[in-house]
Amino acid sequence: MAINIRVAANGDDCCIRSSGSIYLNSIAIGADAFSYRGGFRFLNVTIPSGSVINTAYLTLTAGAAGSNDTVRLKLKGEQNNNAAGFSTYADFTGRTETAAGVDWDFTTDWVVDTEYNSADIKTVIQELVDDYGGLSAANIVIFADDDSSDANALRNPYDYNTSTTKCALLHIEYTLTQSVGGSLSASNITGALGRQVNANVGGVFSAANIAGGVKQQINAIVGGVFSAAKIAGSLSPDYKFYQTVGGVVTSAGSIVTKLLINVGGSITPVGAAVAGWLTNFVLKLSAKGYRRLQQTAERYRRIITREK
Repeated sequence: MAINIRVAANGDDCCIRSSGSIYLNSIAIGADAFSYRGGFRFLNVTIPSGSVINTAYLTLTAGAAGSNDTVRLKLKGEQNNNAAGFSTYADFTGRTETAAGVDWDFTTDWVVDTEYNSADIKTVIQELVDDYGGLSAANIVIFADDDSSDANALRNPYDYNTSTTKCALLHIEYTLTQSVGGSLSASNITGALGRQVNANVGGVFSAANIAGGVKQQINAIVGGVFSAAKIAGSLSPDYKFYQTVGGVVTSAGSIVTKLLINVGGSITPVGAAVAGWLTNFVLKLSAKGYRRLQQTAERYRRIITREK
């Protein structure tokens, strides 16, 4: 799966200079007479728990031509899954960075309006996913810190204030996978579907809620035993169901609509609604008892026939 998220507001990208200045309406990375650090904030990043990050990188588009010597950057993230927009120099420098960091060193001369992809920062994104149990509509920050660039190695990418369509873009590709002892386990599928999926855990099928517009539960076979579950939503909750647990018939609910007979472990519905004091009546007969009942009925039939 892949996601692409672009900086979405003026306060979501900026840079600071080692002199103590912050620039909220322009971006510089690398160094001139001073050292620069760029910051890029991306909103509503969602990556489920247990995901493996396959690749991730920043795409910066050159807002000005740039050459001269080697740019050396260290790319890190902010250790925060709800990072705020940038405001002051103290705000920028006071943020905690991830342990993971990636070198992005290049000598490429930048050409205006050309896109440049950073080094792979999958370890940075993976750290955030692992530390926060996945990312759900998270706001994350990626830093591009000067790491001993040459004195005149400076590059100027577009910022949001200059171009809303050429400002920094974050690209992430990930695989959703969860495994427990080699068996598949269920996890939430987020986004538009908003639901859970069923899971096969250790070879045993288990039920999970299907949420959202469907609003229902499904029946499950757990260890080979069938259990009934309520179907909600537009149906009236005033209902009853029968279930077989170990061959025993049980009833639940406030309305009994059928007389159930358990014959040798099987369930047979007969008749229609049972009225009066028989409302909650359930007849249970063993196979042997049922045969005796048939034999008795046959004897009475013969007697009645002879009397006629």
